[in-house]
Amino acid sequence: MDWLRFESPGYWITFSVGFLLVAVWESWRPNRETMVPAGRRWTMHGLLLSTVMVVNTVLFPLSAVAAAISAQGNPWGVLSFASIPFPIRAVAGVLLLDFTKYATHWLYHWTDPQT
Repeated sequence: MDWLRFESPGYWITFSVGFLLVAVWESWRPNRETMVPAGRRWTMHGLLLSTVMVVNTVLFPLSAVAAAISAQGNPWGVLSFASIPFPIRAVAGVLLLDFTKYATHWLYHWTDPQT
């Protein structure tokens, strides 16, 4: 599978080792008594992890490529204003992306005040 080469092996090794360490720690010294048997809980965690890995590895890169291809021929967007020098457009694009991520993060906390 060609798309696997985009993921860093170091990331997945670090993630897997960290996940296993937390799993062993949780089994050895649980914070509270669990209501779901360990086998069922770890099966559900594994299915969730597999789903997230597929979405992150396949869907997210494809959606970014699709967005870039669709925006390529359109006159809208910060980077398409030719009258503004490219460095200024690039900085404005990064700042707008960061602000959007911050606003999204803030909205998550605003809608769920317990987080």
